[in-house]
Amino acid sequence: MRVLGVDPGLTRCGVGVVEGVPGRPCTLVGYYVVYSAPEDDLATRLLHLDRNLADLVASTGPSRWPWSGCSASTTSAP
Repeated sequence: MRVLGVDPGLTRCGVGVVEGVPGRPCTLVGYYVVYSAPEDDLATRLLHLDRNLADLVASTGPSRWPWSGCSASTTSAP
């Protein structure tokens, strides 16, 4: 199972993906820090966060995530 962890923030938002199975240690799949400018309006910052999270999910293998129908495009991977 894969888990997306989020340390929320609007100027710096830390995210990480770990994978594991019962009885075994988890493995780090990917991590990223999403930065946004404090002078940007809230809607712009949230959109930037959304796009970067979608990229992270796509770059860490959407077919391996527990939900179906994940279709994000990858523009840059961490």
